[in-house]
Amino acid sequence: MQKEFKYCPSDFASLPAKPIHMDLHFDIYNEYANVSSTMHAKALRELKEVSLDARDLQILSTKIGSKECNFKYDKQNAKLTLFFPKKIKKGENFTISSNSICRPTKNILEGLYYDRTPNNAPPTQITQCQQWGFQRLVPCFDDMCAKCTYTTKISADSRYTHIISNGDVSSQRKNIGNKRCTITYENKKTPMAPYLFFLCAGTYDSHTREFEYPGGSKFSLELLLFPGSDTKAAEQSLEILHNAILWIHIFTGKHCYENIEKRRKLYELCLQREKIKSKKNKIKENTKLANLRKQISALASSLKLGYKYTGTIYREIGMQNSNFGGMENVGNTTITANRIMPHPNMPDGAFEYMIAVKAHEFYHNINGSEVTGRSPFELWLNEAATVFIEDKYMQFCAGAQYSRLSQVMRIISPDGGTLDFDTGAITMPILAKGFNSPDELISDVTYSKGPEFIRMVESIAGKEKFAKALAYYHKKYSHSNASTKEWVDAISESTKINFSKMADSWLTQTGYPTVHVKKQFNAKKKLLILSLRQTGFKKMCWQFPFSASLYDAKGNKIAIKQIWVKAKTAKISFPCKFPPAFISFCPSFLFYGKINYPYAESGLYSQLKFDADATSRYMALEKLAQKERMQILQKKKKHFSKKFMQAYFSLLADEKLTFQMGTEHLAISSSVEHKYLKHRYHALHIIRENFRNQIAKANKEKLLQIYFSHKQKKFPSLPFVQKTLAQIKARSVKNASLSLLSSLGEPKMHKLILSQFKEAKSATDKYAALSLILDSKLPSKMKIIKQYEKECAKDPVQYEVFLSLLGGNDSPDAIKLMKWAQNSPNFDISQSNEHRMFMRFAHNKRLSMQTSVGRAFLKKIILRLANINEYSCVHILSAFSKINDFPREFQPPLVKMLFEILKKLDSKKVPFVYNTIRRTLKGAPKAVKEYEKKARQNKKTRILTCHAKNFSFQPAGKKSPSKPKSVP
Repeated sequence: MQKEFKYCPSDFASLPAKPIHMDLHFDIYNEYANVSSTMHAKALRELKEVSLDARDLQILSTKIGSKECNFKYDKQNAKLTLFFPKKIKKGENFTISSNSICRPTKNILEGLYYDRTPNNAPPTQITQCQQWGFQRLVPCFDDMCAKCTYTTKISADSRYTHIISNGDVSSQRKNIGNKRCTITYENKKTPMAPYLFFLCAGTYDSHTREFEYPGGSKFSLELLLFPGSDTKAAEQSLEILHNAILWIHIFTGKHCYENIEKRRKLYELCLQREKIKSKKNKIKENTKLANLRKQISALASSLKLGYKYTGTIYREIGMQNSNFGGMENVGNTTITANRIMPHPNMPDGAFEYMIAVKAHEFYHNINGSEVTGRSPFELWLNEAATVFIEDKYMQFCAGAQYSRLSQVMRIISPDGGTLDFDTGAITMPILAKGFNSPDELISDVTYSKGPEFIRMVESIAGKEKFAKALAYYHKKYSHSNASTKEWVDAISESTKINFSKMADSWLTQTGYPTVHVKKQFNAKKKLLILSLRQTGFKKMCWQFPFSASLYDAKGNKIAIKQIWVKAKTAKISFPCKFPPAFISFCPSFLFYGKINYPYAESGLYSQLKFDADATSRYMALEKLAQKERMQILQKKKKHFSKKFMQAYFSLLADEKLTFQMGTEHLAISSSVEHKYLKHRYHALHIIRENFRNQIAKANKEKLLQIYFSHKQKKFPSLPFVQKTLAQIKARSVKNASLSLLSSLGEPKMHKLILSQFKEAKSATDKYAALSLILDSKLPSKMKIIKQYEKECAKDPVQYEVFLSLLGGNDSPDAIKLMKWAQNSPNFDISQSNEHRMFMRFAHNKRLSMQTSVGRAFLKKIILRLANINEYSCVHILSAFSKINDFPREFQPPLVKMLFEILKKLDSKKVPFVYNTIRRTLKGAPKAVKEYEKKARQNKKTRILTCHAKNFSFQPAGKKSPSKPKSVP
């Protein structure tokens, strides 16, 4: 019987030896690389033999010291065992040398692989070592605790413009004959884990800029882009990177909340300095610059600033084909080429992502690289605190209310948000019990729930205390590894608050708390009591911050209290003369979970009008919308109420509000919270379309006014990033208005959409119009799409968005369009960006899972993609996580489909996909039961029924039970 997980914590024992330094020589050719390696290590116990990680390599020779040694290569388990000529004593230093060959591929985006290559250039080869890519390059201890320094020599075709690795150049590039060259790098300042190793031989345009710290020290920023990239966009990209690094230095660290105004002043002065430095007549500006530097230096010396980079150069490299948006390879961050700079064809959401990812990857220098988790199970530790800082930076750039609401919306969406995913069949706790591939840990739980846990800890400790505690953790474990327990202990020790029980509840359980709130008002005692009761835990109750704010009828906040909930029940008492008009709970989504409270409709409308917190206002709107939607679903009424429609439109028409928020506060879901009704996708789709039509009919002329007024919006006086973010918010209002108007289906509106598509000055406007064309019944639709496909196929940024829009469109011919697109000569399934079409389609469950033609197409996609890119395939499979709650009529065909896919997959070749399907079925007992019930009526499916009956798991790290258990 197979284990549920291939790897569990017990598989990550302490290393037999500690790597100290690695000398590497990569001799790179078009189809392979010959790699010579010498690892200098110290034995941590007596050794007769040692097993190294080595995946898909050709081993030519091995040595211990200067003597050749025997070896055994278990290719299936990726282990190379070396047998020592004599015992190595504990504490003894020794060397292991090997000579091997690795071969790059187009679709295994780990280790060395081919990336997009310019015409007439040697093939671009780039590495991705997160999580176990280093063992695809060279025999090694591919372990997060195997931190050491590196000297890397690279020999390659001299036509490559860039041949790079981690560290500083120790031996300059030189020709060695036969049109080949060599260069050597040394990374001795920051010992790094193997997953941070980087190597690249490619042809790029180089764009550089100096980074100058307030204290005067400098290093170089370099951007490597595909040849012919837009120079202005590259300069803007470097400016965004520069500003993120400067913010991290000034606004993070132990003392970041001290002298905030001085820090803001310092940040602004540094930007002024950069503006002067960029001017062409530098001689004229020298005096001004010298005076400004003195002012900056004096101000900086009065402050205690944050992280400072230790290298001489920090690069960002555009990688076209990657499973990840970015990767923090020490000194050489890779970012997906479609998100590395503000391309003219970049959609607005990607621009915001670009700002965030630059800050995120740079902060990894301290959190992840200098201080590293002990094993892949600590991946959350590397990522959660980094996302936490990234979020703070985005709030600095885009506004706290706007940025926080964007984050919260991704968490609370009833169908597909993190909370929803966290109760699905394949979800795992933050500290996972096991995994089949480390990529399985790259999930919403790691990148959303993890940061929310840290945010809750900060809320309880206080911002100042938490900043000092995080700095204490970074100092204590600098240039080493830390476990989850060590992180919790460090934060507890510094803040003098014991977070161990809180951490246990959040890190080891799936799900989240639902807090049931009851209100009691005692008129005699003039006391308001809120009684809290939490549900949703399995082994231990959750611990989290909880707050309540009381508002009067005029919108004044009359009282606020925050408590730390540590038990199943709790109470909050307020001295109160009169009952409040409404109560606002947990502003800015204070804790990761839900609140069950009997909200009065009048109270929700008052909250929508008066609450000071944008997230709370949004949640009030969402509750009102869901109440209306549920009544329509349950056939209690046919349409949304006039009152709700007016309230919704008034928010769209409020220019002061939309200037601050764009339309984030209006992006209500199309779903409901009901466990089962939320999967009635067809009915919910009709309700959504009717809602849009109602709004448009009632406000047609006003919507046209909003559309044309926002078409002319300009923000000339703002700096580049702030100007672009303001334009993004204005565009969202314009395109929301156009989307509503499109629901009328009038020729006039079709003309307006076509006009925007043809004349759009921003990429997002064009994409918004194209999306509406795809969903329309325009006779010329197919002609427009075919013409546009030819145009956008020349540009990877445009083409990615085009495919994504095809995958997400709701029209009856959606599947026909996708089949046409994947048969186009421009479509390359080995490119991960092109999988977005399939991912978006899979999560459009109304079509992909609740129609027979959709299921047939989805099945083909999964079978095709499983052997090409497991990571993308598992993202598609996450759409099945709630089939146990689907309407009964859809459960049998979906379960049958998963069993049929499982039968055709090789569990050894694609364990990530295979075991994800198994876990999905295990987590859907009702759906499997419905399938079996139907199968008993159909003899043709008996073999699959038998397969279902014998479906069993062996818990990770335990021996197989004598009697297998079937799925419940």
